[in-house]
Amino acid sequence: GLIQPGFNDIVAEAMSAACRAVMGEFGASVGYTHSDELTVLVAPSNVPRVLGGSASSWASVAASVATAEVNRRLAEAAAARGVAWESFSLLEL
Repeated sequence: GLIQPGFNDIVAEAMSAACRAVMGEFGASVGYTHSDELTVLVAPSNVPRVLGGSASSWASVAASVATAEVNRRLAEAAAARGVAWESFSLLEL
């Protein structure tokens, strides 16, 4: 399988990439990830924010950006190791 129990470099890199992608989407100045969570800090600004600055819209877009990046990275890792993405499940350990 692709993912084994415990810490995994593949998942860690995918989460770091997701954090960077979300930071880029919103112009965040700081971001970090731990386990399966990420946090980004966007500095206050007088410049109009995407989606009018709506917190619920930002959360939805951030979740989509992060999910797409993690999925892309895991698919690449699976392909590089000859694991079929269609049959891949994080639950298969």
